[in-house]
Amino acid sequence: MQDANLRVSVGDSTTDNVITIGKVNTNTWYQATFTFEGINIRGYMNGQFKVISSNTSNANTDTSGTMYVGSTNGFRPNTFQGKIAVVEIHNKRLTDYEVQRSYNKYRKRFGI
Repeated sequence: MQDANLRVSVGDSTTDNVITIGKVNTNTWYQATFTFEGINIRGYMNGQFKVISSNTSNANTDTSGTMYVGSTNGFRPNTFQGKIAVVEIHNKRLTDYEVQRSYNKYRKRFGI
């Protein structure tokens, strides 16, 4: 998160491809979902599709590296300052229906 915008970064040691899904408020739970397939990243907030980026042709798809949740490459100053309750990692791109179903599964738990 930077400037109250929720973002995801996919890349390698030379290139980062950043996608922003929207502004968020403090003391509010959100479900953010990002799917990655080929060169496309799709971003969802609270089960609703927000944005697609196809500018990820240099994205590193090597899954043997380290994945960071809540920070960029493990460094500050862009470390998320809040709570992350649930992280799901799937071995396929979720459909719009599956993203909505996941959102519905958690929304009552977090009051969203």
